[in-house]
Amino acid sequence: MIVQYNIKGIHCHGCVNLITLTLEDHGFSNIKIDTASGNGTAEIGNEDFSAVQKKLEEAFKELPDYKLADVLQKG
Repeated sequence: MIVQYNIKGIHCHGCVNLITLTLEDHGFSNIKIDTASGNGTAEIGNEDFSAVQKKLEEAFKELPDYKLADVLQKG
């Protein structure tokens, strides 16, 4: 499954690297984040969308400087 999301609080590529590493630790792959808009996508196995949302929320608990918004199932 591919999820699309927006992240508030991104300032630089260092922010993107930190978020990417955290999402990878939670099972996400092929993570792409645009620093200008904060829009991103990530892939995760064939899990239920609500389970994927929970995984994203848990990952972002480790990233208190950033806010996750507008999570959608893309594919």
